[in-house]
Amino acid sequence: MFSTFDELVAFFGVQGNCGKKFLRSAFDRVDSNGDGRVDFSEFLKMSMSNSTRRLPYVKIGQGVDAAPSNSLCLYEDTDYNTRGIDVNKILVIPNGERCDDFGVPGFSNLASSVVNNTGMAQTLHAGTHQSGQGYAVQVGARHPELRDFNDKAESIAPPATALASKDGRLDNFERLCRIFESLEMAMPEPASGEVRRGQGSGVTAAPEGALTLYEDTDFNGRNSGKYILIIPNGASADDFNYHGFANLASSAVNRTGSTQRLYNQPHLSGTYIDIAVGELARLQDFNDRAESAAPVPGGC
Repeated sequence: MFSTFDELVAFFGVQGNCGKKFLRSAFDRVDSNGDGRVDFSEFLKMSMSNSTRRLPYVKIGQGVDAAPSNSLCLYEDTDYNTRGIDVNKILVIPNGERCDDFGVPGFSNLASSVVNNTGMAQTLHAGTHQSGQGYAVQVGARHPELRDFNDKAESIAPPATALASKDGRLDNFERLCRIFESLEMAMPEPASGEVRRGQGSGVTAAPEGALTLYEDTDFNGRNSGKYILIIPNGASADDFNYHGFANLASSAVNRTGSTQRLYNQPHLSGTYIDIAVGELARLQDFNDRAESAAPVPGGC
């Protein structure tokens, strides 16, 4: 059976431009004849590979920049934990994952603000296992406060995960996520003016116009689930703690037009090392020490 792109959009329940963009990329790779149709059974075979995606986890952070790409993040406090009080937990739910009980990661009835960096609309539930009152979080949404749903969320699942068949086969959304993995479609977005954390591996994960830091040596090897910190040209990252990346950097790629400086303390202080234009650097003696970064003053 052959399927068109629109038929696959309907089958997988894809919503929003981001999800359709990734599905289109997968579709175009499989559509070798260029006739606008793919063999549906062959397309689904790619979804059967073992998943390497991360489970939901809790981290410490503040601000929307602390929300990794391809994840939905729930913050313990309103205004994304930026009010300066000692409330700074974030529950990170990677794209395509579900969390049936927020009590398991220790986040029951804590959510007060949310950032949705996935390509899918999501629904928070006031009961465990996707039960009770729902709260919709649209694609790309940033809600600094959950208002009447504050401190109520107990579970979440992306659309279609509730449609898993009774014989245990993968549901449609899960299949779609695994297709993306099979095609190694962790394609970096162009760097914007905002410092952000993401996931990726290899020097190709480093966008043009940015300094990219990797949490592992050898540019995260082949593990696309490892974290990277993307610092656009001209931007400064005064405190890596705000991005969940303090003392993590082990290698770097400088694709800006200027020499970049890494400091071992926040606010561009302490000892430092410089990363030259175009350099692919293994940080060696500076491994896991960087806490802030900025272009070298007056450098080129």
